[in-house]
Order: sequence, then structure tokens, then C-alpha cells
Amino acid sequence: TEAPDIGDPCAPDCPSESFGSIYPHPANCSLFFQCGAGVPYLHTCNSGLYYNPEIYQCDYPEDVECTADPDIDCSA
Repeated sequence: TEAPDIGDPCAPDCPSESFGSIYPHPANCSLFFQCGAGVPYLHTCNSGLYYNPEIYQCDYPEDVECTADPDIDCSA
């Protein structure tokens, strides 16, 4: 079955057996995706925090090596 369109071209392809896989958003350090049964769910960190993929949670920006590019074209 095909995963539903969540309206974000940057959403990862989540395997159907994937539960809990987490991916940083490539265009915004405050966003991340969590996979559940093949569906990517978009989450937002609390104000002023960035997602830290090293500890799998939101963290202070000075503790995160953010590589997001706000100009990325995810539809390409």
C-alpha cells in the first residue's frame, strides 16, 4: 500500500515495517519526521530548539550541528 501524502515533499520514504525511525527535516532544524507503519509524521520542536539526531530529541541550537538548508528543493 502507498503511504498517504502528508503534504511535505521533504518527507522520507518510511518502510511499512518501520516503527519509530526518526529523520531530521532537510530544510528546517526545528522539524523532524518519525515513521510509524510506513507513514512519516512531522513533529516540531518547542520554540527555540533544534532536533538533535545524535540524541534523538530536541536540544539547544548550540548543542546541535544543524545541516538543514532552507533553500533545498525536496521535490527534485
